[in-house]
Amino acid sequence: RSKIWGQIRPGGAHSATLERVSGNGFIEISKFRTDSRGYFQVTTRLRAGRYRLRYDGPAGEVATAPEFLGP
Repeated sequence: RSKIWGQIRPGGAHSATLERVSGNGFIEISKFRTDSRGYFQVTTRLRAGRYRLRYDGPAGEVATAPEFLGP
């Protein structure tokens, strides 16, 4: 199992989704909420591949963080 942690800025509570690249798109791995300062910690099983976070942005839009590589 792997632990992923960080902060979504600007601070404040956010809804977020961890996604993994699959074929021509992304599949949902985990949904979570940040704390009131935007911090999160997710423990999940990761496999080799590319991942990203999608989250609600400050104006209500859906935003994505840069992709990162799994183990």
